[in-house]
Amino acid sequence: MPPNMVSAAAVQAAMHQQQPMHQQQPMHQQQPMHQQQPMHQQQPMHQQQPMHQQQPMHQQQPMHQQQPMHQQQPMHQQQPMHQQQPMQPQQMMNPAMASYAEPDPPKRAPIGLILGLVGLLIAALAVGVYVVFVMPGSGDKAASGSEGAEPAKSEVGSLNLELTPPDAVVKVDGKVIEGNSPRVVGDLAPGPHQLEVSKDGTFLPFAQEVTISAGQAMAFPAIKLQVKDVTLTVKVTPKQAAVSIVAGPDKVTPIGTGLDSHNYQLAREAGLAYTIQGSAEGFEPATVPIVFTGDATQEISLTLVAKAGANVAIPPQPVPDPVPATDPDPKPDVKKPVNKKPAAKPKNSELKIGVAPGMPPADVYVDGRKQDKKTPVFVKVSDGSHTVKWKWDDGKTDTQTVSVGANESKLLKGSK
Repeated sequence: MPPNMVSAAAVQAAMHQQQPMHQQQPMHQQQPMHQQQPMHQQQPMHQQQPMHQQQPMHQQQPMHQQQPMHQQQPMHQQQPMHQQQPMQPQQMMNPAMASYAEPDPPKRAPIGLILGLVGLLIAALAVGVYVVFVMPGSGDKAASGSEGAEPAKSEVGSLNLELTPPDAVVKVDGKVIEGNSPRVVGDLAPGPHQLEVSKDGTFLPFAQEVTISAGQAMAFPAIKLQVKDVTLTVKVTPKQAAVSIVAGPDKVTPIGTGLDSHNYQLAREAGLAYTIQGSAEGFEPATVPIVFTGDATQEISLTLVAKAGANVAIPPQPVPDPVPATDPDPKPDVKKPVNKKPAAKPKNSELKIGVAPGMPPADVYVDGRKQDKKTPVFVKVSDGSHTVKWKWDDGKTDTQTVSVGANESKLLKGSK
């Protein structure tokens, strides 16, 4: 056992022999703790002088006058503990004080080192999260492109538009495309797009779905906006026929009767089809669909055919010119020229043939001759009447008859 410690048996015996609390010196008269000698510097208990033999405190020599430690009598020459006079119970030290040893000064925790290690750990964790979660996503975006990014030039298409009027408003998928005519709409992703062309309230709007392929530069058929208010001139045979115009399926408006020609001012409505119909006694009813050219004026011919066996007035036939008199002095016979076929009329007119909005492309026959490609097609024809037929892959057809003048261009749209 260390020399400055007391056995458990001695502590218990001392506890029973201590002076009662009411007989001990009051606390305010005891020496303050900061003035007492530190425990580790005090003399061991077995070497101290018994309390009843010690000199009173007021008679002791001051500390600065006491003999230095190196001059004091060595421990082996001091009187053994068993020969010393036993301590009185009231002189025994408090066991708690006997076993007290001043603790070592507290060690300061290395706060800086701990904070540095914590910061390093957080940084390593952040790098790990970035490598695991962020970098794979960045690689995907680099490979496939982020959402909303423009597609590569080799994957987009364009649309070339010829417009009448040239300052018409063009929208593709709801986005206004500025410019004039021709107007190029670029950077179109492959697939269907909604094309809209309009110009104030004077013209009817045009709308059609257009499908673009990757890398395609589509030259769209010329778009001529059609005027809303059209003056129709209807030429009728026979003149006694009653002429009407039909808007849509059943809205009939009379135009007139008893004239060779009728003028009618039509305010068109978008999406409605119009026809001219005529009827007269002794004649089969006739109906002619109006294929609008888009101009402010348009002429339409309506001819009724007499019923079989009907006694109706036939329009007079033109009188041939009189045959000149025979020359009394005949000239030598001249070889008659071989009859030649009349020269074909020049094809200086044009039919622009397409399909109604929302309809798929169709094969086109003009006067019974199939065209080389499906709609839209442009066919050069001579002036006069022509028959146009549309035929779709599902077998449905549409046939229209149109009259075209010299150097005239007309737009036709088939519908099934």
